Amino acid sequence: MEIDKRESTVFKNKLDMLQSQFLIAMDRYRGALTEQYLEGKDSSNESKNAENLINDIYSKAFILTSQVNSNIIQNNNKIESLDEYLTKLKKNVDKENKILKVVKGSQKGAVPREKTIKSIMDIKYIETGMYFFSIVGSTFLIYKYLTKK
Repeated sequence: MEIDKRESTVFKNKLDMLQSQFLIAMDRYRGALTEQYLEGKDSSNESKNAENLINDIYSKAFILTSQVNSNIIQNNNKIESLDEYLTKLKKNVDKENKILKVVKGSQKGAVPREKTIKSIMDIKYIETGMYFFSIVGSTFLIYKYLTKK
């Protein structure tokens, strides 16, 4: 969804080219008209060629204008879709922030961890109890063995 930044440079270069072609064609047209009407020379063929060139430049400028407008519409559509995406993303972030505010400062976030720690501690208490009773049992057996003699 990235907008091509080179498009504006390409359009500017095309516009500059059309501007320089237009100025050259207008200068040739002005010269042909000056020769034809002020000096009395027959330069109607040159003036027609210059006029055709100017019309060609106008048509190229019109095409360039439509290309620029088309790209503006495409870029606006891209921007609108990005805006919609950002709006959805903002809604999701707001929901998650509400959940975070509820959980933050409470023990609700620690409940799964607390259950895990409790089960681990239960297992350790059972192991400790088994060791304690095995030591007490061994001590009792040793005591019985020594007192029998």
